[in-house]
Amino acid sequence: MAAVFPDPVRISAEEIARFRRTRVFWLEDEAGAPALVPDGAQPDRHFEALGDSGSPGDFERLFLAFGFHATLQAGDFPLDPDRLIGRHPALPGGAAPPLRFRVTDDHRTLIRLAWWKQGFVDPKYPYGNYHHTEADVAGRLGHVVPLDDTGTFTLSPQRETHYRRLHHETALALAVVLTEAQLAPGTYRLPIDGWRSVSAVRLSPVDPAALLAYNAAWAAHAVAPSQPTWSLMYRAGEALRV
Repeated sequence: MAAVFPDPVRISAEEIARFRRTRVFWLEDEAGAPALVPDGAQPDRHFEALGDSGSPGDFERLFLAFGFHATLQAGDFPLDPDRLIGRHPALPGGAAPPLRFRVTDDHRTLIRLAWWKQGFVDPKYPYGNYHHTEADVAGRLGHVVPLDDTGTFTLSPQRETHYRRLHHETALALAVVLTEAQLAPGTYRLPIDGWRSVSAVRLSPVDPAALLAYNAAWAAHAVAPSQPTWSLMYRAGEALRV
């Protein structure tokens, strides 16, 4: 498999400014999840067009540059309401977005560990494995999720409400990321096949050694495809997410 992205990739100030005009849309299917939509694009048409081309587009390159190399610490930030489109469950009853939003370490963790697929979080399994999204949120945050006698995840109504709210608030946190995360113009290493296998929003720079190992694993699999080289590539990709 040939590399798709050149390595390294140059990201300009103009491209960064354009990506900051991206908007956050809430997908209402299944458990629901946030999605990023380029400025000027209609959500439905944007999602239909994903994957139509075999070559990476500007939005994909910029998403990956932000995802792997931008930084945003926890804190209180202004929230640009223009970064939100459509209905958002974090704003019940069509309430106006707050002027400021506090991004917590919990929000940062959920954004980093969400199952991103081409610029949106999988609304069926936003965080991976469980059919119970609130329990999955708790697990991703390292919190204990009790099981009942049948092996079913159980949470008190208060805890379930808390974890559901955190999930919904990831959309507001992402709106802050778009305008406040730090990314300087420069030359960056990106996953060589783009978001077709690895896609994330880290909010802290990826370890260069981990990204080198990932690229090397892809190169080895391209030369001699096999189960062992594919497994090495998968493990190297997962290392980028933590």
